[in-house]
Amino acid sequence: RIVEIIQHGFKPDEIVEEWTIEFNPTTLTQVDVEKRWINAWNPPRHFFENLPPVHTIPPIIDKVITSITVDAETKEHFINWLASIYQTRRKFPVGWIFSGTQGTGKGIMYEKVLMPTFGFDYVKPILTSNLTEQFNGYVVNSLFTVADEFRLDATKDVLAAIDRLKNLITESVISVR
Repeated sequence: RIVEIIQHGFKPDEIVEEWTIEFNPTTLTQVDVEKRWINAWNPPRHFFENLPPVHTIPPIIDKVITSITVDAETKEHFINWLASIYQTRRKFPVGWIFSGTQGTGKGIMYEKVLMPTFGFDYVKPILTSNLTEQFNGYVVNSLFTVADEFRLDATKDVLAAIDRLKNLITESVISVR
């Protein structure tokens, strides 16, 4: 029977070469045929465009950043941190905690600035409960992990949540379950 001969769309005598699939946002290369390598990071279109340098922050984005960073020194540090990640696409062992009432711009920063800038698939939201559950698939292919509506007082194991949060921020290699 033909069904027994063909498995996964290939005849038994066909050789399927092994390729490496890697999430590597530090390069814009998508495929290297010689090395049989595929980059799982699909950068947003603007990474390939030859855009002129921008010397000022657009007014609405500036208002959002000003609102969540509170003072000029923090704002400058935050902007430099974001620029470093954008330019190198590398993780820095720094985590930002923004707190405030509804309407201060925290969600807008995540949805309207980080996601379009770095790619909708690479800015992952998590909840407080994600920090204490055993599975952490949200870290796969993630440039940013945003803990939205985060409340330590709402979790049963505060120390475990803090340890997971520290691990997410500082470790360059994380086990995925």
